[in-house]
Amino acid sequence: MGQSGEYKGIIHCIQSILKTEGFLGLYRGLIPALTGIIPYSGVDLAVYSWLKDKYTQYYPYSTPGAVTLLSCGAMSSTCGQVVAYPLVLIRTKLQTQGMRNRPVIYNGTLDCFNKIWKEEGIRGFYRGIIPNFMKAVPAISISYLVYEKAKKFFENLGM
Repeated sequence: MGQSGEYKGIIHCIQSILKTEGFLGLYRGLIPALTGIIPYSGVDLAVYSWLKDKYTQYYPYSTPGAVTLLSCGAMSSTCGQVVAYPLVLIRTKLQTQGMRNRPVIYNGTLDCFNKIWKEEGIRGFYRGIIPNFMKAVPAISISYLVYEKAKKFFENLGM
């Protein structure tokens, strides 16, 4: 783990990692990152599509408006976060340990999972989810709205 001011820039950081840890050092943490994003994205996209399809079934002659699209995005993002947040929390704990004033207390993903479970139970896996909702739900909702409006715009252009 690098200390503040240890690297002169991104190139120096990459060179240092290559020198000390080898090529695979550049990919440390990739598996925990993917284990968090894959279930989140899968649930988010599936729920969003399902909600939009349900809307279309109930209102076959109407296209969903901005409020409907924002609502579908908010619901799908919330569901995705509830599923994936424990994995994100574990990844964050592993990434931040050893930083200034933070001791190294986990020996890996399973050790981190076991310690959270033993010390805090199920609630421990959702510590901090409310601020995460406050950040992510509006962002994802707006992203879906922009996506749908841009898609319709380009479809109208014949693209």
